Amino acid sequence: MNVTQDGKAPTAWPLRSFNLGDFASVGDCMLKLDSGSSEFGLVYKFEGLVLYMAQFPKDDKPVYFHAARALACCYRLKCRKVCIRFPDYQIDLEFENPGDLQPFLFALKTHATKALMLYEVPMNVPYMREGFFIHKYPERYPCYPIAGNSAQNTMDTFASTMWKTGAHSDFIVKAGGQSFNVHKAIICTQSKFFENACKPDFWESKCGYIELTEDATTISVLLAELYGVGDTVTGSIFTKFSLETNLYKEKTAALLLKAFVAADKYNLDQIKSRLATSFIDRLPFIFEAVVLVDMANFIYNDCPEQDCGLRLTIVRYIQARLPLILCNDTAKDNLAQNYLVVTAVLGGFASMMKTGKLTIDAIFNAAPDMPQNASTDGSASGESEPHSGSTELPDTYI
Repeated sequence: MNVTQDGKAPTAWPLRSFNLGDFASVGDCMLKLDSGSSEFGLVYKFEGLVLYMAQFPKDDKPVYFHAARALACCYRLKCRKVCIRFPDYQIDLEFENPGDLQPFLFALKTHATKALMLYEVPMNVPYMREGFFIHKYPERYPCYPIAGNSAQNTMDTFASTMWKTGAHSDFIVKAGGQSFNVHKAIICTQSKFFENACKPDFWESKCGYIELTEDATTISVLLAELYGVGDTVTGSIFTKFSLETNLYKEKTAALLLKAFVAADKYNLDQIKSRLATSFIDRLPFIFEAVVLVDMANFIYNDCPEQDCGLRLTIVRYIQARLPLILCNDTAKDNLAQNYLVVTAVLGGFASMMKTGKLTIDAIFNAAPDMPQNASTDGSASGESEPHSGSTELPDTYI
């Protein structure tokens, strides 16, 4: 999970340790990036491509940090250790692989502000010693300040304000009985569909509005993305999604997929890519077998051919969770009804068996280990939450 299959920069890094004050990680863990919120979270890995959010034992709050709050970062080339200083605390990371240092630093710099300072630690400083603190040594290190993009931040804030207030709107988008005040200068420059609708010869331009067939929540997500107001519905992976109920996760995943299909329809290629990434980033935190199969059926039946890797990714998760799916009658029946998904899953297994990467015994060895608060059918501990059992995705809400 450290390097993406499409060659993009990694968004997760296996760790040997994560230390923050009295807290220390245990077991098989990794640092995961939520690019939508510029947050890095500590997660634990389980079989079946399952990730479980690490929490502080005292208050059960998630273990994560926001890149924008980082003030300084110390590192040493070809070393596993990285120290990051925040206003009130310091985090010490030790990567499993020394080669992960540079990709992580690149990700941190990308999501940090101009306040972050990088320090390369010389060999004569006791960097690996326990109790090393950044604020005691900065004058000894070569310093590499990070240049922030103030102009872009200003424009993002301006567009965000225009979206929230609707001030100076010159066009209206209607959907699901709701009206959204928008600005041609923003929507037309990012979508050929809206550009054509706003041309003088079109009826929509003359009457000053356009009515779309999607529900209001889906269109709200697309428009918010157009204005640079991301994650207004899905929220942070670490502080919101990962710790929510199975029902909330199901509805959020359904909303992301609906918005993805709508983004393709309205030629919003960049938003389409961001929505796909947001959906894929949340898949490891979805435990229910029935929900996973329903999402696979929707992706194969309703998503466009240019799917930004959704089909490949969902098949990997179906393969990894197959023992769990076969233990759930509803999930098993829903999977069997979709020829396209079954063919893709079996085709993947056949390819792996041909290369010797997989054996029959490995496929049906055992159901994957799950977090302590998840049962063998993939639902949270205690009473199961209601699920329709249908392959239709549920209606979504804000």
